[in-house]
Amino acid sequence: MDSLDNFKKLIEITNGFNGNRIYNKIGRVSASRLLLSLEKYDEALEMIDLYSSSDTNGYIHELTGDILLEQGKIDLAISQYEKAANKYTDESSQTIVAMKISNIDM
Repeated sequence: MDSLDNFKKLIEITNGFNGNRIYNKIGRVSASRLLLSLEKYDEALEMIDLYSSSDTNGYIHELTGDILLEQGKIDLAISQYEKAANKYTDESSQTIVAMKISNIDM
């Protein structure tokens, strides 16, 4: 997949001490979304692992929740969605995450 290869190149050239953290994060998040769509869940999680600490932004938690949900890890997914909802400051993002939680079949 050309897009995935391009994002991996972006990650490679922006990684490390002299890299660009913003572009690296964009590359990792984009690659993770593509891997999620390709059902490569473990790779998708690995791609964003660097940015998935508890002090990260809501979007990373939401994406992590999406991946975990696809893996069938319901409790972990809900936990990530709740972290995302707490981090988001805009009502529309909070509503989207709340809808994701309410649509989970337990």
